[in-house]
Amino acid sequence: MRTIYSRLIVVLIVLVSCVGMAGAQGKPSTWTPPPAIVKQLAAPTSLGFATVRLPKGIRLQRQKSREKGWDAWIGYGAGWGPVASYAVVSGKLTAEEAGTFNSQDITELSMIMLNADIYGLQLTAPESGRINGVAFTRVRWSGIDKELRTPMHGFVYTSIRGRQFTQIMSQQIERTRERLRFTDASALTFRLK
Repeated sequence: MRTIYSRLIVVLIVLVSCVGMAGAQGKPSTWTPPPAIVKQLAAPTSLGFATVRLPKGIRLQRQKSREKGWDAWIGYGAGWGPVASYAVVSGKLTAEEAGTFNSQDITELSMIMLNADIYGLQLTAPESGRINGVAFTRVRWSGIDKELRTPMHGFVYTSIRGRQFTQIMSQQIERTRERLRFTDASALTFRLK
């Protein structure tokens, strides 16, 4: 079964092999999670370089790629559906990539790769915002998963800070779509250490 993690690997391969795309970023607004949902999230979980407050029931499994220079924390949870529900990926770009790509470019690459797995992919326009002082680009998406043959919904937040990149992603099938409120609120608790 395809997961957000397998899609991510393809995105990172494309990122490393592509030559730059132009992407404009407007002045970002500040994004904060709804306080009523934050109260329902677990205590902060350390990712080493940052923390996030996960939805209760989601457990992260760390997966490291030494050769590609990135770490992924993939979130699964009982009752959260048949696909990985949450992922945080962080790594370092090469000097050439850091001078070529911005967060909107990497978000666009992610959507190109996602299009291979989703029929009728619909995207929101990229938005710029700050999460606890860190600039991110956000895109929300929906479509029909080609393997599961069911409607899917999700989001991708991308940040580049010098050579360091971070992506926070979540996806849900239609019947568990309401849970995106919790994974989105979790993404908005991201905090660098």
